[in-house]
Amino acid sequence: HLLMLGTPNGGAKCVEVFLGKFNLFKKELKAARELTDDEMGRFNQFVKNTGGTKLAALVGNPVPIICGGYEWNDGFVTVNSAKHGVADFSYANDLNGNLVDTRNFSNFVLPHLVTGPDGKYPKPVRSDPNDIDRWKVEQGNPHSPRYDPRMRISFSKNAGNISREDSQTFLKEVNVLPKQTVEIEVPVETAENFGINFMVDKGVSVSLLDQNGKIIGKNMSNSPFASAMVRTLFFEKAITRGMWKLKIENGSDFEQTFLGYAWSTKFPVNSAMPVAE
Repeated sequence: HLLMLGTPNGGAKCVEVFLGKFNLFKKELKAARELTDDEMGRFNQFVKNTGGTKLAALVGNPVPIICGGYEWNDGFVTVNSAKHGVADFSYANDLNGNLVDTRNFSNFVLPHLVTGPDGKYPKPVRSDPNDIDRWKVEQGNPHSPRYDPRMRISFSKNAGNISREDSQTFLKEVNVLPKQTVEIEVPVETAENFGINFMVDKGVSVSLLDQNGKIIGKNMSNSPFASAMVRTLFFEKAITRGMWKLKIENGSDFEQTFLGYAWSTKFPVNSAMPVAE
């Protein structure tokens, strides 16, 4: 059995975006470039012989937004990418880095390893919900980041395929000294919504403020989302042209680099709610 936990079998959308916008991974982490859509497409085109190996994938699905648009994901790998080419898959309401925890080992890994004398697998695989309710902020599951109200992402039925707008121009790389707080200006253009994707160490808190200094969203260092490879701030309501700010607070003992860009999306006329599979 080959068990894959949040593996980007169809590519990693965020690698594609950050490679294009920041030329990231050109000199360092060159292996990450192999996760672009084109590179993974070539791999999947020619590497088809599994030699009889059984494949199974654990698919993280708690986050509805990734690198410039709506698509369910685990903070790095989309649902569609994680289950690409794999018939045996299960869902987990966890971020990519948490797919290796004890709960997911019991729910997914162990049932695929333990066999009975007849060669069958007696332990049932337990899959987390894949309907729209998995994003609701409730009390209960301590393993899932979707129950953290500090994330401040509102989510509506507009979760289908979207068309992208390139009206937003913010693109920034900033080095932040240890224990330093910096504020940088963020030009915003009129749009139906506004999002910022960024990469920075989990010890850094980032807040988005509008032109009046009101906090629009936070992604805090003590939030479960801080461990995501690509982090998100999103404001779902319509905005008008102006100058907003990002407040970046480095709580770590080391200098950290912030890489971020802004985006907006245009909803299709007929948006459908995701359904359970």
